[in-house]
Amino acid sequence: MRRFFSGLLFCLFSIPLFAAAAEETQDSPAAIEFPADLPWLNVSRPLTLQALRGRVVILDFWTYGCINCMHVLEDLHRLIQKYGDKLVVIGVHTPKFENEKNLETLRRIVVRYDITHPVVNDVDSLTARIYGMRAWPTQNGKEPKKLKQPFLLGEAITLVARIGGYLS
Repeated sequence: MRRFFSGLLFCLFSIPLFAAAAEETQDSPAAIEFPADLPWLNVSRPLTLQALRGRVVILDFWTYGCINCMHVLEDLHRLIQKYGDKLVVIGVHTPKFENEKNLETLRRIVVRYDITHPVVNDVDSLTARIYGMRAWPTQNGKEPKKLKQPFLLGEAITLVARIGGYLS
């Protein structure tokens, strides 16, 4: 009985946290350039804000040790297929543990899960801190004209539903 009530309390107090993650926010900064020394995968050179102008950008903050992060990959892939060049997804790999910082291990994970969008290895979580990432996964989107208007997206169905309004 005690376990039941503990679980119930956990669920009740967790709901506002998950709901808040999917709401729009103005706390996120305007788009910033990625630090120059971060390693990238799936691109020939680091992406710049200039190269991203005119497209909706989703920053997918993830780590390969997070199962929910892996579940989001399918939704991101569907969005990329549907919207093509209007949308850029950038996977911002934000390691939780020291061993997740290894670029070669990350490269193998990217191949294993058929991740084709650009991935930057935010080894010290600097980009994640600037954008206010507090949990894995977090998706942060930027509107296409000036990359200034932020909107936070939730996981799975919320992600698919909300991005469509910016790309229609």
